[in-house]
Amino acid sequence: MKLSANSSVFNMGDTSFRRKTLLDDYKEILVFLKKHLELYPEWKSNNEAQGIFYTTVMESSELFDRTKKTDPAKRGRTLTNALIKPGLINSKRQLGEAALNWIENNSKEADNLEKLMSLSIDNLVFLRQWFKLRVYSNNGEDYFYPFRVALELLSRYKDIPEKDFLYLLHTIEPSQVNNVTIKNIIEKYKLVDEKELSFEEYLDEYLPVFETTKEIEYARKVLSSESVNQDEFYKLFPNRKSSTSQEDYYYFYRYLLDFKRDKSVESLEKLLEMTKHSSIKKAFGFNKNPFNVSRRNKLNVEEFLSENKGNLLLAKDNTKLYTQFILSKKEDLIREYSDMTKRSFNLSGIISFDQGLVNLTQPWLFKKIIHVVEDEMALAGRASHSEYENQIDSPFYRELSLLEVIKLSDVKLGQVISELQEEFNIVNVTSLIQIVEQEKEERFRKVIEKEFNREKIIELLPLFSSRDDKEIRDKVTDAATVPTIFEYVMAIAWYHISDEVYPLLKSINLTLDGDFKPLTHAVGGEGDIIVEYPETTMMLEATLMNKNSQKRGELEPVIRHATNLTARKPNEVFSIFVADELDNNVVNIFRAVSQVELESTQSNMVAKSVNIFSLSLPEIRAILLKRIDSNRIFDVLREEYSNQYEEIKIGWREQVTQQIFS
Repeated sequence: MKLSANSSVFNMGDTSFRRKTLLDDYKEILVFLKKHLELYPEWKSNNEAQGIFYTTVMESSELFDRTKKTDPAKRGRTLTNALIKPGLINSKRQLGEAALNWIENNSKEADNLEKLMSLSIDNLVFLRQWFKLRVYSNNGEDYFYPFRVALELLSRYKDIPEKDFLYLLHTIEPSQVNNVTIKNIIEKYKLVDEKELSFEEYLDEYLPVFETTKEIEYARKVLSSESVNQDEFYKLFPNRKSSTSQEDYYYFYRYLLDFKRDKSVESLEKLLEMTKHSSIKKAFGFNKNPFNVSRRNKLNVEEFLSENKGNLLLAKDNTKLYTQFILSKKEDLIREYSDMTKRSFNLSGIISFDQGLVNLTQPWLFKKIIHVVEDEMALAGRASHSEYENQIDSPFYRELSLLEVIKLSDVKLGQVISELQEEFNIVNVTSLIQIVEQEKEERFRKVIEKEFNREKIIELLPLFSSRDDKEIRDKVTDAATVPTIFEYVMAIAWYHISDEVYPLLKSINLTLDGDFKPLTHAVGGEGDIIVEYPETTMMLEATLMNKNSQKRGELEPVIRHATNLTARKPNEVFSIFVADELDNNVVNIFRAVSQVELESTQSNMVAKSVNIFSLSLPEIRAILLKRIDSNRIFDVLREEYSNQYEEIKIGWREQVTQQIFS
């Protein structure tokens, strides 16, 4: 992405696209856009087609707010802008190879480096894209890689405060850095880490917002005149959203000059009256009053000057007003955009933002990678922005695995693996991958015991019955849809019910972030949760559909998933369907398929008995409360499914649940 000015900061989603459930929303919009472009191939100059796209999205989805006073073509453009940032589409709205493969569930499998990270395909898609993401200066030539800088920083330091981490990334100006200067910025953060400098002192010393530039020279020219030209002033102090704010800036400067000239109580009163305007606080005061003002009934010029000694706005050099404007504006933009940067980078699954502290989830791995590829992996550079981001065959839009992105040779990859094998004292790559997966499994279990123990899951379950979506998101995550969160919570509920250990992460068909919170339901045509025990396989299908919708929305996919799983497993298979309320017709049909031979849709294999039992959400909660374990449930189900019915009558399920609870 290209910055509009040196004073700008990069943003991963402007005000038209401040989404929280990014993975689901990106994919949904891409699917709409792909279909739209098949009908209307020309986007850029076709306002009618842009408007039709927006109307289609509004009519066919729940995305975005509905407003009557909206230019459909403009909204069509702004709603797709966010897809350009991660390199999913270009400015012509053409879908790149990476995006097309992703929405068609045909993305590249993990390469030999990515396998060490144990990530989902969704995570990998964005990990690869963020590695390629460049932020260009407004000259369209100088750039830096924010995600790579983040990884190198996090590979060196632990527990970086989230605010400092995001502020640092957004403060880097592409036109003023190169590989050497960025590495120095990262190296000097050691002074903050070791508490030799405050973060603010570090920024002042090693990350000045700008050096002497054309903008500063222009500011000096405009502000050195006794009578400032209003049009030139507005050009120097822009505000694209509000001309009224620019008027406030202008009069604030006029009153500031008056006070600096005569330092009278009257001129001070006028100046301080202007500081009450929110526009002035935002533009010159970092969102608060730009001056320290004592709460006294009578203004005193001497005391005011004493309390504001060193304030840039009171300096003899009037260009310091512009300096303050840039500093304040930049901080305001960083505050506005940093949340989307956090959410975007979170999609990679390798960065943790737990409790306001930022860390790599696998620092030992990335330390090795960065150590080995340090010379090859550029952090900044100089190249044409238009060639990189406009041409759809650019590497930015192509699907490249991480090895291809950083151009890691077989020799260097072998060095990374060799160093890891030595560290973990193992002899082959297979064992290394197993250790990585085991380490990740242990971290996930710790998160569950800390944040989602049995008691907390028992508290959460009724919220799904009452559909208190806000509280659900507050307690779990706001980065996923509530149906996805429901699957996640049900997976953890079964973890507490189970009296046997099983690979928990492998059982969940979800994409997780770096803090093991859900992002989206992963693709693959499998059941929601599949638990592999030595002698038994259990599939859990969870839905928030009400009883009136279950037959239409859940009957076929649940039977298909259960049939496919049963057909390919040599051991016994039980499938459990969970909903808040159960449709008796669905319950009985599920029971009936155990007496019908069914063919897999994935092969020509046949399942002779597909065992699908239904439990309500209150019953799952009761099982947790009464500490009924999985073996008890399986014993009752084995007995039940050994029976053959001549006629399956309503009420058979309740007899089975009585046995479970007895």
